[in-house]
Amino acid sequence: MTFELPQTQVYALIRGRRDELSLRAGGFEEDEDLHYVGAEAGARINLTDRFEINAHVGKPDADEGSTYGVGAQFFVTDNLGITLDLRRLEAEEDGIEGSFDTTSVGVRFSF
Repeated sequence: MTFELPQTQVYALIRGRRDELSLRAGGFEEDEDLHYVGAEAGARINLTDRFEINAHVGKPDADEGSTYGVGAQFFVTDNLGITLDLRRLEAEEDGIEGSFDTTSVGVRFSF
């Protein structure tokens, strides 16, 4: 019995990001605009002609933090796909540690 390895792509990207942060607790209020330039590397594996999985790791900001996640995409047509992405962001600043988990569903169009 033999198995064919699925099509695998390795990628790297640089990403700009802007976040608006609002904290309110008791009498404490803080609003801040955060701007980042970070990098990410990952791999995509096509398990079939219509189904792809991926994994990625990165730095959301050049100075601090890390992110990693997994995702999947199902191609409805040759160019149009539905995506699911699970991502975790971990950061520390001034002794305060934080982590954020995000789940996103999207549409991807490939040219």
